[in-house]
Parts: sequence; structure tokens; C-alpha cells
Amino acid sequence: MKIIDRDGGWIVCALASIFTIAQPAGAKLIEPTPANIDAAIFRAKQYLYSVQHEGGHWEKDSVREGTSHLLYMKMQGDTFGGYTALATYALLASGENPNEPRIKDAVQFLKHADIVGIYAIA
Repeated sequence: MKIIDRDGGWIVCALASIFTIAQPAGAKLIEPTPANIDAAIFRAKQYLYSVQHEGGHWEKDSVREGTSHLLYMKMQGDTFGGYTALATYALLASGENPNEPRIKDAVQFLKHADIVGIYAIA
């Protein structure tokens, strides 16, 4: 799986900087090798699937309530649907098969969800 252009030197430098800055004091530095990056992507995909709700969505509720942007903390209002869209896109961009049942469930949710906000639609 290839998510980023590992041949680009600036990407490797940026990742190394992020890994260095993001490490807690005293933590062992994890080198941003292709294998470590692939392992991190694998763990991220596992996490996304572990928090996916029945019905294919990542929002807390299966139905939108309200349209206010102030409801974003509850995954509601005009952000409703955006969490599922973003998680689904991330999984597909990481190489997941579009025919994977959990991806299909997410796409079906998005097709029928009452999405009204720019963030969620985009």
C-alpha cells in the first residue's frame, strides 16, 4: 500500500519531525521507515473499523438533529455525515477494497443520510 510518495525527501523529513515532536519524553523514537508507516496505517484502519457503528456510520447517532454548526461536538447539525464521509475516504485512500462490507455499509449510510452542511457534503 502506498499512501504517500516515500521518494519525496521533504515528506520523510516532515514525518521524522512529526515523530520526533510527537514522542512523549523518554519514549523510544520510532523511525519513519516504510514498514513503520505501513504498520501505523494498518493500526489506524483497525481503529476506524473498531469505532464504526452498526449501520455503517461513525456519527454517534444514525439520524441528523438540527442544522446548527454549534452541534458539531455531538456530531450533529451541519457536520452530520462528515465523520462517516471522512472515515470512509481515509479507508478507501489507504487501499481498502470498495467491496468490503463495512465500506459498503458506510456508502449506503451516506447515500441515505440527511446531510446538509458544507463540511459533510464536501
